[in-house]
Amino acid sequence: MSRPLRVVHFSTTPLAGMPLRLVAALARHAGLDARLVDTTRFGLFGQDVVFDETPKLALALAETADVIHLHNYLALDSKAFAPLDFAALARRGAAVVRQFHSTPALVAGTMGIPVSELLADPLPALVIAQYPERLYPRAWVVPNFVPEDEPGYLPADGPPAVDVFFSHTKTVGAFEDRWNTKAAPETAALLGQLGRARGVTCDIVTGLPLAEALARKSRARIVIDDLASGSYHLTGLEGLALAKPVLAFLDGRCLELLAAFAGTPRCPFVNVRLEDAGPVLRALLDDPEAADAVGLAGRDWLTSHFSAKTRVAYYLEAYERLLRDPASLRRQPALALDRAAARFFAVALPEAIHAARRETHLAATGHPSPPFATGRDFRPWRYSQKSHFAAMDPPPELAFRDAGLADLKHYQHLLAWHVLSSSLPAGARVLEIGGGVSPLGRALAGRFAYTNLDPLAGTGNGPTGLPANHPGRLVRAALGDFSSQLPDAGFDAVVSVSALEHVPEDPEVWRALAADLARLARPGGLHLHLLDVVAKPDGPWTCGFLPYLLARLGRQDELTPFAAIAADPDWHHLSRAAYERNWLPVTGIPFAAFGRAFSWNLSFTAEELTPEPDAVPGHAPAAAMARDAVAALALPEILRRTPLPAIRLATPSLNQAPFLAAALDSVLSQNYPALSYVVLDGGSTDGSAAIIRRAAPHLAAWRSRPDAGHYPAVAEGLAGSDAAICGWLNADDLLHPQALLKVADAFLSAPAVRWITGRPTAFDAAGCVTWVRPDLPAWSPEVFYDGDFRAFIQQESTFFSRELWQAAGAGFDPDFPLAGDFDLWLRFFKLTRLTTVDRLIGGYRRHGSNRAVVLHEQYMAEVTHSLCRHRPHFFPAKEV
Repeated sequence: MSRPLRVVHFSTTPLAGMPLRLVAALARHAGLDARLVDTTRFGLFGQDVVFDETPKLALALAETADVIHLHNYLALDSKAFAPLDFAALARRGAAVVRQFHSTPALVAGTMGIPVSELLADPLPALVIAQYPERLYPRAWVVPNFVPEDEPGYLPADGPPAVDVFFSHTKTVGAFEDRWNTKAAPETAALLGQLGRARGVTCDIVTGLPLAEALARKSRARIVIDDLASGSYHLTGLEGLALAKPVLAFLDGRCLELLAAFAGTPRCPFVNVRLEDAGPVLRALLDDPEAADAVGLAGRDWLTSHFSAKTRVAYYLEAYERLLRDPASLRRQPALALDRAAARFFAVALPEAIHAARRETHLAATGHPSPPFATGRDFRPWRYSQKSHFAAMDPPPELAFRDAGLADLKHYQHLLAWHVLSSSLPAGARVLEIGGGVSPLGRALAGRFAYTNLDPLAGTGNGPTGLPANHPGRLVRAALGDFSSQLPDAGFDAVVSVSALEHVPEDPEVWRALAADLARLARPGGLHLHLLDVVAKPDGPWTCGFLPYLLARLGRQDELTPFAAIAADPDWHHLSRAAYERNWLPVTGIPFAAFGRAFSWNLSFTAEELTPEPDAVPGHAPAAAMARDAVAALALPEILRRTPLPAIRLATPSLNQAPFLAAALDSVLSQNYPALSYVVLDGGSTDGSAAIIRRAAPHLAAWRSRPDAGHYPAVAEGLAGSDAAICGWLNADDLLHPQALLKVADAFLSAPAVRWITGRPTAFDAAGCVTWVRPDLPAWSPEVFYDGDFRAFIQQESTFFSRELWQAAGAGFDPDFPLAGDFDLWLRFFKLTRLTTVDRLIGGYRRHGSNRAVVLHEQYMAEVTHSLCRHRPHFFPAKEV
């Protein structure tokens, strides 16, 4: 052939920049006419030809190619570059070869085909000489490499700026699979421990352009590659080129391959596992001279045994075989895995070791074992976390895909399968709400008696037509239709994935949905509902139906830490790459503006959400709590940017042990950072002091001794502090979740306001909300003088400024031992108006022995006395 061999590479993902580096090396060191065509502009690693931008050029290159080199997810029948037809080019004489960079499970899962079909593909194939090699026993093995003599890969001058550099593309944990992770959460945790204990400085990066990543890597003393998979990545080879000690864990098969391609048994990596890396890092950092020597030895190995100039020879041989005799492009005999012993050492043994490490990891992280608890005990799984992947064992229908590109539903499908398959016997009756034709439905139909409830109305970008291959039984109806095709108590489990967050924001719709849910599961049956929620720039978002369900279940406090989830290093959310690939075409909103979507996982049993009579006693309070919870979700994010006003809260108590712990918890669980909380016990004899003592580390002060009574104790508690906002909570009452943030927000939003009260509520003796006042009262003195005492001003929901408290006398009138709060409100009214906010702040617990109930007549007599005393101020022209 008189002209250079023309090789055109095609890729749908950047693959850490390897296709581009390979094309450049083939042109530079072998004189080939090599080009790369990407589907779209990826950034980060640089590009050659972008099909989206110059399709005519890409088609022309393909038409004149001697060799078509496909990467990872591309096959002869792929349509990613349509109208380009790889099969037609092959028929016209182009030689076609495919190169794998990832495991068969990932490639097949991304393509939507079984692994067996992928491995049976007769197209000649190459595979990188790292961990995935052992899983493609027919493919010709070729090495990855870096251009070690180009400027960005040369050792840096000057001392290092940080101790350790670590870069990762995946955000999930070490033990979800064997290759598609660099143990990002675990490695970050290890480096965090070293930072706290030894002052080790780290640079942990992801999603950077290659040139910037190389520059930052060159400023580190040590590079970490992958401490879990048993192999190395391009980032490790980059570290060697930069003359850095590179920590990586290489198993026996990987060491064998490295020696075969390098021509020397010497390993350039510091071969250490995740569990043992801490002491190794400390030893290298304590001996900089040794670290430098290790780094220089690694670069010497790379330039002597693994240079780009010598690595391209393996690709040239592959092309020569492909053109001469495609059948000869098969596994090198020296690297064959067709003997039982070879397969054991290369595959079975490393997998068994990895599985044992995985089990140890799961035990250490405290993941609950199946069958799964429901209700509050499901909290370890309440929201999507990276470490959850390690506990999941997906069926073929849910084969692992690249976590960096997988939709959020992939996590949700894995979790739903994991919980249901661990909790139910084969053949159990499972109902999925929504889902259309999903991989989860196919997996469930293969194990259970599966029914899908879906109107196929396209809600949430779901399907709109009746599919021919729908798994199991399809009922074309919606939740809330009470379809007669679904019998009452007919299912062992009811599950939904990304379906219930699309319901209308209508409490009456919520009521119908909850009633339909309640009737479907058998006694003891399982409910599992996975809802999309979003951590948005201005605070979290969720639909109202989620907090409504939690309120109906008596678990409304579970949303309290919602906004703090983003601070959890184990938090798993939809990545930018996955969002831009899967969601952006639908939403049209940039990732930064849309926020980070994650999964809120709600599980309960049929008994916890029982069918209600038509009146649905719990519906109205639950609807009010849902609206309040949604409105309150953004408060922590908003207030984090604002100096928080200090709040002084006092709790007087006397022999209230049955209720005291819950009251204290309702305050302390607020996690309000500027809270000064005091508890004043009047010398109780029922064990109250022990309850208070357990909470003492979180209190500003407390005491237990006889005192002058209820209101003097409150006054004592509010004294001795300069907190700007004051209030008190009786020992048998409760605050609602995020109450103190709501109080602070009310005062910050209207600086002229001097006292506020919320929407009145009541709890029963067990602490469940039983009543929320349906109308929002506008309190004024005239209301009381007209004889309207409905619910009064609820003291538990009322907070006031210290300035107002001082102006009103900073105390209670001893003439009103029961109605001291009522008299205080009238004194406040003399100074300023009361602002009523539509928020659930506190609630009155009705338990039958309340002072105001038992002594109601005396209380009302004191109210009348107070009204008479203050009447001249409010109505001076009227006769007293």
